[in-house]
Amino acid sequence: MTGTALPKIRSTDWLDGALRDCGFADLRDAARWAEATDRTSSELAKHLGVNWRRLNSELRANGFRLTPLGSRMLAAARDHVASDRSLADCPPDMRRWFQTLLRPRYGSASGETYGEILDTLDPTWRTV
Repeated sequence: MTGTALPKIRSTDWLDGALRDCGFADLRDAARWAEATDRTSSELAKHLGVNWRRLNSELRANGFRLTPLGSRMLAAARDHVASDRSLADCPPDMRRWFQTLLRPRYGSASGETYGEILDTLDPTWRTV
């Protein structure tokens, strides 16, 4: 096999055009932008105009892990409560996230888990 180029383990050809169209040099550049602007992988996918699951798979395969929205919001809620404020006077983006947790979703335990954590921080979050 001397002199033969090894094939890519995982091709990102399907993504290269979208990255270029949005001004990114490569996937690393896009992931850094997403982290710097506090975006999730689903928000990055929407920005690029590509399928979220496929992009997320590509990010993980290349060692990138963007912080999920739930983790970001829980951290923000903890900080909000730690500064002696009620979640009843939370920022609008946190309020929208609370509303999504209160909607019934088939087969999703994450909303219940987040809700349990928020209950320990401030039981009034459900009334927001």
